[in-house]
Amino acid sequence: MQRAPNAFHLHKEILRRLNHLHQYDVLRCDRSTSCHGLEIRVPFLDKRFIDLVARLPPTYKLIPRKLEKFLLRSAFEGWLPEEVLWRSKEGFSEALGKTDLGDIVHRHASTIISEQMFAERADRFPDRVPETPEEYWYRQIFEDTFHYGKVGPLVHTKVYRTAAWHMVEEKENIKESLDVKQEMQAMMRLRRRSTGSTTLSGVA
Repeated sequence: MQRAPNAFHLHKEILRRLNHLHQYDVLRCDRSTSCHGLEIRVPFLDKRFIDLVARLPPTYKLIPRKLEKFLLRSAFEGWLPEEVLWRSKEGFSEALGKTDLGDIVHRHASTIISEQMFAERADRFPDRVPETPEEYWYRQIFEDTFHYGKVGPLVHTKVYRTAAWHMVEEKENIKESLDVKQEMQAMMRLRRRSTGSTTLSGVA
């Protein structure tokens, strides 16, 4: 996974994901537990915690050559066993060790959706055209099951879970060398004009 090119883009991506969190991870957790009569608790979505983390300088979250979530891990030193605190991250959705479930599903979808089907995808799905064979496969299952013509308007607009710097069209807009200090100053000026605050929170 490619790291954020600088603190500015990292902060921007964090806020983007936070603003759309209710459309994927939170929604999935709520539905998958509620259907079994359970309620999930999400301590890291506590508003005070989110506000605190959002106010931290983005440069604090961009720590090269260290494990992800370094600040959070450091905060729990002395509270959790070292082997738990500093172990490598596993995706919560699958946690299959070194096996990437996403890659397996993507390869499987490519065996189901032929090149011709994918080339003609805009004819079958003129609205929100699938961008990968995997997306085509999911869309096909969804429409065959729920009849998109009736429920289509109720479906969320597509939310990109991939960071902007992984997308081809966005990569072209990100310079190889960026002056982070100037960008952070620009963010502060924008924040000051819009809210009167000098923090970088963006969280009400």
